[in-house]
Amino acid sequence: MITKPTKYTAEFVLEELQGMLKKIESDKEIVFKKELFLDKKYTYDRFSEWVQKYAIKKKNSEIVLAIKKIEEILETRSLKYGLNSKNNANITKFHLINNYGYTDKTETDLNVKGNIGIEKLFSDIDKKPKDK
Repeated sequence: MITKPTKYTAEFVLEELQGMLKKIESDKEIVFKKELFLDKKYTYDRFSEWVQKYAIKKKNSEIVLAIKKIEEILETRSLKYGLNSKNNANITKFHLINNYGYTDKTETDLNVKGNIGIEKLFSDIDKKPKDK
């Protein structure tokens, strides 16, 4: 097991991510990113930091590619296992919505004036001067 470094360099992060990719490829049961951190001396929070530092700012293309690959593989597994009833459908749905941006049905408010409510609308109509 690797000891916790004091600073997460690009080289260290890339090496860790490549190790995680190998682990995902060899263990088809892994579905959640947090599973990749169970044997590490640091927490899953580091993954978010790496995404912020390297992927969002696109500082290192190899790191960006590794992060995207990890997320794509795990997202695809979640979908596949959910559809094949290998994982609970409700948990899969919850996981995809919260971690991959999936959405449930969308409702659109068709009220032209916004969310003012019917009482306010009638009140405004009653206040208007009547034609004589």
